[in-house]
Amino acid sequence: MVARIKALMHQQGMTDADLERKTGISPATLSRVLSLSTEDPRISTLTAIAEALGSTVGYLLHSERAYPIPILGWGEMLAFARGGNSGGLRTEWLTVNSPKKRGTFAARATPCMAPRFREGSIIVVEPSDVYRDFQVAVVSFDNCVPTPRRIVKDGNEIYLKPMNQTANEAAAILNDSVTILGVVTESRIFNP
Repeated sequence: MVARIKALMHQQGMTDADLERKTGISPATLSRVLSLSTEDPRISTLTAIAEALGSTVGYLLHSERAYPIPILGWGEMLAFARGGNSGGLRTEWLTVNSPKKRGTFAARATPCMAPRFREGSIIVVEPSDVYRDFQVAVVSFDNCVPTPRRIVKDGNEIYLKPMNQTANEAAAILNDSVTILGVVTESRIFNP
């Protein structure tokens, strides 16, 4: 368990003090957990550590496998998708329990994604070249900051519609000026 906690901390560039602040766990308690001075830490302590590290108690206890993916800001996605940012400098990671395609990332849902996704929730975006009706895609128009869009297929045409029906934006047709970074394959509800 301790090896996994320390590996996740290292991956996120987090110190013991950072973990203490993020979890609210006392320095003495965290020290006992990380030094194996306590053989049976409380579940509330493990839950706080797992949540702070974007993981699960099951992963920390070796009862499940986990794969970390970076949580990106909307302005970072395009560079990441093009391979310009490996995610190595990310400070936030999300742990998923199955392997994902290369280039998969996570992001926080924006207000325009409501009501389908609660603001602040985490979405997992996987690269894809096959699109289905009503999937949510993360797209960039003319290499600008990506935005979420609903995919609507009509015959051979693929339309990218705004998530919010009241938006004054028109649907766009998928063409060479549009880059689809991926489709949302999972979402996790977090309170903002």
